Amino acid sequence: MSAATVTPAGNGTAPTLRAPSLETIGMTKAFGQLVALDDVSIRIEPGTVHALLGENGAGKSTLVKCIMGFYAADRGQVLLDGMEAQIRNPRDARALGIGMVYQHFTLVPSLTGAENLVISRADAPAVIDWKKEKRGLEQFLDRMPFRVRLDLPVSTLAAGEKPALEQRRAALEQEIRLALLPLSLLGVRLL
Repeated sequence: MSAATVTPAGNGTAPTLRAPSLETIGMTKAFGQLVALDDVSIRIEPGTVHALLGENGAGKSTLVKCIMGFYAADRGQVLLDGMEAQIRNPRDARALGIGMVYQHFTLVPSLTGAENLVISRADAPAVIDWKKEKRGLEQFLDRMPFRVRLDLPVSTLAAGEKPALEQRRAALEQEIRLALLPLSLLGVRLL
């Protein structure tokens, strides 16, 4: 098990449970001779929405994967609330409250929404009390802006319901304070 750490990089204050600011400074990543990211710096303030736009191969996914710990950047830093975050893997990112909803669904089509949400949790019990789990899921969904049907197999859900369920799955993992998700999951198409 890894332990994510945040070290002071300026003001020395610890992150709080509100949405954090996120910043990359000089993020660089190469794959052999191909430089996928070259000195990329961004700043995202709490409570704001940003879009990374660019052609295929521009480095959007590589940047997000470096922030999430899927890739180790060759150079650069990730800051949360002005403090350097040591993110060595996706577990570290989740421990810091950074979640990612994947462009390609990780849901099991033959299982119901409820089954997908329960089995994907890191703390899923070995023997599942479905009545208890469904009550907990209903309470969780009551806090969401709109409901997702949990009683149907994922394969039968409408196109817009699948990304919503995927987003709920990511939110259930823990207290996500910062979510990274592709525009395609929001139904956004750029011309």
